[in-house]
Amino acid sequence: MSQKSQKRKYRQKKQNKTCRINYIPASDKDIKAIIDVNAIKHNINFLRKKTGTDLMPVLKADAYGHGLVEMSKILRKLGIKYIGVATLGEAILLRESGDIIPMTASGKLYVYINGTKRKVLGTISMDQIIVQAKKDDKVSDDCIIFGNGYNCKQTIFDVAKAGDASPVEILCHTGYRINRTYVNH
Repeated sequence: MSQKSQKRKYRQKKQNKTCRINYIPASDKDIKAIIDVNAIKHNINFLRKKTGTDLMPVLKADAYGHGLVEMSKILRKLGIKYIGVATLGEAILLRESGDIIPMTASGKLYVYINGTKRKVLGTISMDQIIVQAKKDDKVSDDCIIFGNGYNCKQTIFDVAKAGDASPVEILCHTGYRINRTYVNH
């Protein structure tokens, strides 16, 4: 096969949006991943010693292939208080496995949904929270975390104070999954 046709074939493969595995050769069925828990423990202890603070390992994408539920159990045994995930589905898997997700900032932080103040009950992941809901609420309703003091009484300074952070830190950690609306542009 010429180099040109190999490149074309590669581009075609790259454009495919899904991958379906119909057959796994017998020679591939014996492939194993070995996760060294002692190495994980060493790394956690090293980072704790270096930083002098709690850690929050992120276990998104099935703990990067290590196994979400099993890794969370290992990390809890190693004294990890906080575990980050990227999606609500991952948080639900952890909760269903018996993992108790700590409710940080509980009672200190509020959001505004449909103009009414709602209590933040806890966190799910790095940028997802659990809030008090009402029967009339819909998934598509706007949720204002902080405003300018007029459209939402809670400012970024209030949020930073509740989270023991600086306003700059709050803004820098606003992830790509947050929909932004630009006004007066």
